[in-house]
Amino acid sequence: MEDENDFDEETAGLMEDHNLDYEEAKEVQDIMDTEGLDAEDAMAVKGLTGGGGGGGISWVGIIFVIILIAWAYNHFTSKKIEEDYGYKVETSGVTDKPDCTSLEPQNPYDDGSGHFAGFEWGAEGKDCGGNSDSFIEGCDEYQNQENAYQYCLSRDNK
Repeated sequence: MEDENDFDEETAGLMEDHNLDYEEAKEVQDIMDTEGLDAEDAMAVKGLTGGGGGGGISWVGIIFVIILIAWAYNHFTSKKIEEDYGYKVETSGVTDKPDCTSLEPQNPYDDGSGHFAGFEWGAEGKDCGGNSDSFIEGCDEYQNQENAYQYCLSRDNK
């Protein structure tokens, strides 16, 4: 019976010293007895921390959440540009910002066409009105590219 009383005293000490409930303290005590470990090592084996050991959010968890937020922000910025403007934006890493240089307006039309002239007209900051559908489409294309580029730049600076 003396061993049982010693066990109870040790269990009570674990409960008090390490803020464990009775079952946790018994399990830690069993590990200590069978493995020959001290209380701290036995608690580590059991996956418990003592009263002063925290039990809160770890730094690894915090860093993971920050990286996840950065990735989501940049991922959805790129997705919005792709969905709203039809242009793919490349990023080269989890937390990299979108590469806006690929969105700088570039005239995709053949020189001398109505589309080309409309694009150049829009690039000069002029209104996209007119009588030619191809001219208006070229001008609209410039505005679409410019809007996607400006949106990307505005997100890149946040």
